[in-house]
Amino acid sequence: MKKVMILFGMFYSINVFSQIGINIKKPQAPLHVDVKGDTNGLANTIDDVVIDANGNFGIGTIIPTNRLEVHGNSVVTSDDLVNGNLDAKTISAQGGIRIGKDNVTNVQSSLEIYGNGFGTGLRLENEPQINDTNLRYVPVMTQKSNDGVLAWENLPMVTTTIEGMVNKAIIKENWTDVTPTITLDEPGYWIIFISFTVHTGYVGPSNENRSNIFLQLVNATTGIEITRGASPTESMGLRVGSPQFMHVLKVDNPITVKARAKCNFNINIEDGQWGDPKFYAIKIN
Repeated sequence: MKKVMILFGMFYSINVFSQIGINIKKPQAPLHVDVKGDTNGLANTIDDVVIDANGNFGIGTIIPTNRLEVHGNSVVTSDDLVNGNLDAKTISAQGGIRIGKDNVTNVQSSLEIYGNGFGTGLRLENEPQINDTNLRYVPVMTQKSNDGVLAWENLPMVTTTIEGMVNKAIIKENWTDVTPTITLDEPGYWIIFISFTVHTGYVGPSNENRSNIFLQLVNATTGIEITRGASPTESMGLRVGSPQFMHVLKVDNPITVKARAKCNFNINIEDGQWGDPKFYAIKIN
């Protein structure tokens, strides 16, 4: 009978006060656990665990304002799924978040992401898209305004291709224009590509006197050389297929360019042997 009365008294006290305290005489929530038994009002609550009348779960706080509120460090050893907004609060005087580095108390930027030396600190990946003009597009981060706002845009890998011509010229000892001019009016990086076939003719060098064809890309307006390359020739009466010249040119302002060539003896540019002559400018991002 005595045991029955004790159990009745326990259930009665639970129903009256609707609070359960573990290691605390005066619980301040329906369920209140004070691990160290030292809680005093709102003091010494870093070791407390509570479930309040609203169903909020607090760890390290006895007045949680969210469904789960943790005051102190936490470790997640498996996947953490967030089906809503993730609001990362300021963690230092400078503000910001640091990912991938142990010291998280001295963040200097709004977001700092570090790699471990074996990979990239940040990787954002998306499948290239095909637009109406069949250009492959990739997402890139661009600054949208002067206030530093960044946004993702789909920009094409190749935006413009300009197809020029190669003159069926005779290359001589002095610089000879071998292409008409083309104008690059979009800022950015351009690949300049030149290819053609040459024929030494029947009055030409012997094997021991063979020379190089020197190719030169110049600013057609100023005549100033941008860069140059070289391609070998063959001996008398033979052809050399597709001497190639390729250069990546950074364009800040519109520029008109052309190609010139020279050789120690006369040599003809031909087509129809190893493909037609080619002169391209390809804009890339």
